[in-house]
Order: sequence, then C-alpha cells, then structure tokens
Amino acid sequence: MSMRKKLINQLKTNWITLLFIMVELLLWFFILFIDSPFELHVIPFVSITLCLVYVLLNYKNNIDYKIMLIAFVFTLSADYFLTLTSTQTTLGTFLFFLSQLMFMLRLHFNKNKLSINSLIPYAVIFMMLSMIIFFALNTFDLLLLVSVLYYSFLLINTFYAWLKKDKYIMFAIALTLYVFADTMVGIKASDPYITFNPQSLLYFLSHISFNIIWFFYLPSQVLFALSVKFNHVNKGEQHV
Repeated sequence: MSMRKKLINQLKTNWITLLFIMVELLLWFFILFIDSPFELHVIPFVSITLCLVYVLLNYKNNIDYKIMLIAFVFTLSADYFLTLTSTQTTLGTFLFFLSQLMFMLRLHFNKNKLSINSLIPYAVIFMMLSMIIFFALNTFDLLLLVSVLYYSFLLINTFYAWLKKDKYIMFAIALTLYVFADTMVGIKASDPYITFNPQSLLYFLSHISFNIIWFFYLPSQVLFALSVKFNHVNKGEQHV
C-alpha cells in the first residue's frame, strides 16, 4: 500500500474514533442528565450497540480482537435483557459473566495455551464471596450464585489487568470503572436480601437519584472498545 493510501486510511480511522467518542459523550450526557423520551431505555442500549459497531469497524485478524468481539456480543445480549427489556435478570447476568470469561481469556491466553495456575484466584474469590454472602444473608439462590460468579471474575480480571498495566492500561481503567458500576448495581439490587440502616452510606447509595451506575458503566464500555484498537501489541504476539 502506498504512503498516501496509508495516510488516508489512518485519517479515516482516526475520524471514526473521534466521531465514536463524541457520539458516546453526547449519549452519556443524555443518559445522566436528560429524561429520555423513549421507552425501554433505548438510548443506553444504543450506546452499547455503538461500542460493538466500533469494534466491528476496527477489524483485526488476531486472537485479541476475536476475544473482544465475542465479549461485546455477550455484553450487548446481556444489556438487551437487563437494560432494554428489563427481563430475564439471571440470564442477563450470566451473559455478563460470559463476557468476563472472555476478558479472562484476553488476559491469560498466550501462545494458544491457558495457564491453569492463573485460574486459581478466580475459584478462591468465588468460594470466599459465596460463603460470606451465604452466612450473611442465610440464603443463596440462582441469581446470587450467578452474580457472585460474575463479580468474582470481574474483580480478578481487574487485578490481573493492573498487574499487566504496561500492556493493558486502558483495559485496566475500563475494568476498574466496571467494578464501580457493578458494585452500585449490587447495592441497588440488594433490597430483597438485606435492609440497610437509613443513616448508613450504603442506604444513601442505594437510594441516590443520580444515575451513578451508567456514570461508570458507559465509559467502561467505550474504553473496552477503544482498547481493541489502541492497546499495544508487541511484534510476534498473538494477543495484547
């Protein structure tokens, strides 16, 4: 390819990225500060759909891209149930877990191999959180099981991403924002299981009117999408 064509393609790609960020910022503003005239949370769902579209527009024939593409398909499917239609909470949460499973592969899949030792922390945190919740709530239904499984993978993925921040800094920041978002989801969804003291911080967070979940969630998804294009890939590597 000639230098001129390379330059044109680079400018075209950069304009796509700039347009993507500007549109997502506008949608983020609408989600946070303007009452949507649409039913069924259309604007939030559209914002996640655009993340998947951006990933598709930045096709790369490597393992990292394919893993992230599958992760976004799971995420969009989960948001269909949890954001757009507000149905099938357990199924939606399980789909979010599958996206975290893809993130785990991104962090640990190297030279067509997956280190078994790297999976141990996921199992340990899952068992610890499960025991804590069971003894604290004296119950453990299917939704709690799937939620704890998902949250355990999210926490450990975030930990590993920061350990590898030289390669994954954008990914690590995105996962951290994701932790904040889903911690708020857990607090706001805890009413059937626990009652907070009205004077406590947890009570305040569970009743806050500001859409704090999407304050963290949409930026995390935008950074995930951007990391497909901008995470550094060393020469000869099969992953980021």
